[in-house]
Amino acid sequence: MKKISLLLITILFVILNVNGQETIDVGSNTIEKQEAPLNPYDKQGITQTIYLKDEIGKGGSIEELTFYINSTMDKSEIEQNSVVDIYLINTDQSEFLQYSNYFPISTMDKVATRVSGIVDDTKSKITYKITSFSYDNKKNLGMCMVWKNDNFASAELYFGGSKKELRTIYTSSNYADVTDETLRDSGNGNLNFLPKTTFKFGTANTNTGNTGNTNTGNSTPTTATPVEVEVNSGEEVLIAIQTTGTSTNSKYHYKEKEVTGSGSLATLKGDKLSLGNEGTDVIIGKTYVIEVSNGGTCTANCEVKLIEAKPIFTSVVPVNAQVCASASGEKVEFTITGTPGAEVTYTGDPNKNTAIIGTDGTVKVEFTGVESSTTEVTKTITITKVAKGTKEADLTGKTLSANVIVSAKPTIKIVKK
Repeated sequence: MKKISLLLITILFVILNVNGQETIDVGSNTIEKQEAPLNPYDKQGITQTIYLKDEIGKGGSIEELTFYINSTMDKSEIEQNSVVDIYLINTDQSEFLQYSNYFPISTMDKVATRVSGIVDDTKSKITYKITSFSYDNKKNLGMCMVWKNDNFASAELYFGGSKKELRTIYTSSNYADVTDETLRDSGNGNLNFLPKTTFKFGTANTNTGNTGNTNTGNSTPTTATPVEVEVNSGEEVLIAIQTTGTSTNSKYHYKEKEVTGSGSLATLKGDKLSLGNEGTDVIIGKTYVIEVSNGGTCTANCEVKLIEAKPIFTSVVPVNAQVCASASGEKVEFTITGTPGAEVTYTGDPNKNTAIIGTDGTVKVEFTGVESSTTEVTKTITITKVAKGTKEADLTGKTLSANVIVSAKPTIKIVKK
C-alpha cells in the first residue's frame, strides 16, 4: 500500500534581475552530425571532452552549457531523451591518449543530476542549466556527460562542432551498464571532435574545487517559509501546485536549498509536480527550492521541506479462521496490511514478535510452536506498534486483533458392549 501526502503550494511570480552575465562561444559549427556529447539513440552512454583554457579565454562561474544540434525528432522528444548527469573539472590534461587518461567521475564536480536540456523553438540549440561551477582559466576544462534512458529515441540527435584531435572520447550501449571505466576498457572511439559550446558565466563563484561532490553555495533568493510535505521513503514524490502566469512552455526545476544553479528538471503531471523518487532524486529531511520559468528572467520559486510520513496500519486478518494443527500443511497464519517497509510489533507468538511489511503492502505472519491438542485452542495476534524510521502509525480506532481457532484432532473407535 502506497501513500504520498500532497500539500498545496501556491507559487507567486516575482521578477529576478540577473546582472553581470556573459556568454563565451568555443569552437565552430563546421562539422555536423556528430554523436557527442550525447547520443540518445543508444539507451546509455558516457562522453568526455576537453576544452583548452585559450579557447575559453576567461574564468568565472559557469551556469549554463549550450550545444548546437540537428535532429528529425520534435522538440519535446529531444528534451525527453536528453536527460543527463554532467560533471566538470579544472584540469592540466589537454588530450585523451587511447582512453588511458580518461577522467574518473569520482574526481569531478557533479553540476547536473538527471537534468533535461532545454531546446529552442528552431531545434538548433539545446541548453543545460547547471549548478554554478568555478572555472579558474588557469587550467583546461574537462566535461563528462552521462545518460541512461529506459527507451530508445526515435531518431539520432546530432551535434555540430569542429575537428580537434584527441579531444572527445565516448562509449555507449543498449544492453550493458556503462561506467566511466568503460571508457578505458571498451571505448567506442575517439571522435577527434570538439562540440561547439556556449558557456554562460554568471557573477556567483561558489565552487571551491574538484571534490567529486555536488557543488554547494548560496541558494536561489527566496523569502518563502518552507512548506512541509510528508513523503514515504523510496516512493515517487508528488507535490500539488497552483500557479499563475504559466503556460505549457513553462519549465519547472528543483534543487537543494543550499545548492546554486537551476537544479534538476521536474515533471508536471496534471496539477502535481514530480520530484522523482525519494532516496534517489530527493531525500527526506532536506529542503528544496522549486522554480518555475517562462524563459529569460521570468521566474518564481518557493520552498518545500520533505518530512517522513507516518506509516499506515490497515488491517490484520487470519489466512484461515480455523485449522487443525495435526493436519498436514495447515498453519496458524495472519496477513497484516500497511505501509511497505514498516516494522510491525505484535503479541501472541512466544517465539517471535516483529515482522516487516513487504513492497506489496502486506506481510504474512506464521505462529510457531502450534501443536495438536485434545481440546480446541484459540490463537490471537494483537498489533501493538507499527513504525517506520522515527514515525509510528496512529492505531486509534483500528481493529488490532485477529483469531485462529485450532481444532483438536478428533478420534473415533467402536466400543463393544
